[in-house]
Amino acid sequence: MDRRRLAFDQSRLDHLACTYPCLFTSSCRRCAHCPALAEVRGLGSMIAAEFRDPQSGLPSAEEAKAVQRRALDQGLILLTCGVHGNAIRFLYPLTIPAAQFDAALAILTRVLSA
Repeated sequence: MDRRRLAFDQSRLDHLACTYPCLFTSSCRRCAHCPALAEVRGLGSMIAAEFRDPQSGLPSAEEAKAVQRRALDQGLILLTCGVHGNAIRFLYPLTIPAAQFDAALAILTRVLSA
């Protein structure tokens, strides 16, 4: 691989590493009207959304599973995680095409708004 190609690829990866996590995190946080969404946290492209029961405030694996099911119904595969199973982990490749990322983000926004 020649140096020009390598420089372009590194520049693109640096841009993606900064842009997508910011878009993703801000999109999740805009869904504040989802009463079960307790926290969005992460570093870089590895982000998690934690769900709690809106009434009790306790960790809710049921809420996380419901979000996971609604997303899967629309074609988005999500993984639950966490000690209580109440978080959903998002880890997408840095090379994801913008259109695919936007489509996943739109599904996630719809699911969290439901």
